[in-house]
Amino acid sequence: MARELQKAVNDFPLSTYAEIAAQVALEHPAPFIEAAAHIVAEREWLAAQLRALPGLTVYPSGTNFLLVQLPGPKQPILRRLLHEQGVLVSDLAAYPELTNCVRVSVGTRAQNERVVKGMRG
Repeated sequence: MARELQKAVNDFPLSTYAEIAAQVALEHPAPFIEAAAHIVAEREWLAAQLRALPGLTVYPSGTNFLLVQLPGPKQPILRRLLHEQGVLVSDLAAYPELTNCVRVSVGTRAQNERVVKGMRG
């Protein structure tokens, strides 16, 4: 019986809070659509700015973050982003295929400008 019940359980269960938030979003979509459009616009701006920097590879994204492959050692760039720009990006070295990659979340224009400045050096 437990095996059959387990088939009905989602691999990524939602909390009650998440379910309520989803219901509110479905009932009042306008602010969420506007926020999503803003994130998409900032993602495209950030991707274009990073693609213009020599040696960086920015992969296409349909999410609120970018996967960026760096041309050389990551640590100097990660330190510069954190200590000079106050920006924390995710180092993906734990994934063997992504050892030279970082995950950059899309933020506000000011935050995204700091990312570009930190990547530029």
